[in-house]
Amino acid sequence: GKLEMNLPEEGVYAIVDHAVTNKIDDGFTKVKMKVKNVTPAIDNVAQNMNGGEIILIARYHRNECYAADLSGEGKSNQGRWDGRWNKCKSVWDPVIFGNQRPSWDEKEEMTVSDTQSINLDADAEETLTFNFSKPIPLNAIDLGFQLVYKGQLGNDETVVVSSKDISEPTFFSVMNMEDHFPIDRVMYPVDVILNTPSLFSLLERNGIKGYQPNFGDFDVRPRSYKEIKIQFGLHYTSSLPPVVTLATLEAGSYLRVAYLGNCEVNYAFFLSSNYRTAQSIKPQINEFQNPDNINFRAVSNFRNTYYWKILEIFSYYEELSSGGQTKDYSKVIPVTSDNLTPKPVEIHF
Repeated sequence: GKLEMNLPEEGVYAIVDHAVTNKIDDGFTKVKMKVKNVTPAIDNVAQNMNGGEIILIARYHRNECYAADLSGEGKSNQGRWDGRWNKCKSVWDPVIFGNQRPSWDEKEEMTVSDTQSINLDADAEETLTFNFSKPIPLNAIDLGFQLVYKGQLGNDETVVVSSKDISEPTFFSVMNMEDHFPIDRVMYPVDVILNTPSLFSLLERNGIKGYQPNFGDFDVRPRSYKEIKIQFGLHYTSSLPPVVTLATLEAGSYLRVAYLGNCEVNYAFFLSSNYRTAQSIKPQINEFQNPDNINFRAVSNFRNTYYWKILEIFSYYEELSSGGQTKDYSKVIPVTSDNLTPKPVEIHF
């Protein structure tokens, strides 16, 4: 027999709020997937699954470099991993750029879901939810799924095992950059703009002395993004269910989620009451058994926060910064102490 595993309508297999779920043994206690019975007929007998039971097994090793704020991961330098780890041991590996990789626990672990009953006709597909009393940990590496069905298949009693390699926990952040503003492709803190005469003078365009952002001058005042929804998928459609929501994301603050998906590039669609955009996300792929298929968990430090993939949202005026193409982030300042940790969100999954 053969079972096929595909992403559910939510576009991810599992997701958690990394502001709340972030300790090394925290992780994913719920996995959703579309399960399809693709067993071909035998002697014209449809291979229906009737009266059986099914479980989902997650198999993985442990990334010993994980830290709750992601500071233990490999650091990137201009988009490339530079081979350095912070407070984490590394090992020499000749197949890896830089000849180092994070230390992996070579002991394989398994997390097994609760058992559930299933009836699934041949060529039929059903969305199943698997619950785990022991979470799939956030520091899982070389992660794969195994579906195990036991029961009737066609005219026989049998066991069906199907496997799929998936991404490791992938960390996606959204940063509200509205405490900064781009001028001539340089991102400046708003306070610096308002207190630097050469920059401040560029904001005045209504002919009235003094800064009048409510009456025609360029408005660079920090603003919040409200009624935020984040959806995941390969293509945007209005029917995509919102997986992450947040009432308000204030200027200079950020959110971060961790999710499991396929190994291919996915997209996050950001919608709010006053802005919408999309961000491609290359997932984390660390193959313990296949070193030729490694996409390291190399994080970047931005404003004293760490991320794997980040969406920076900000306003711009074409007259001040052509096309919003900000190239120079050298003036960007760290987030304030009360914004060092991500803001909690609501997960709908």
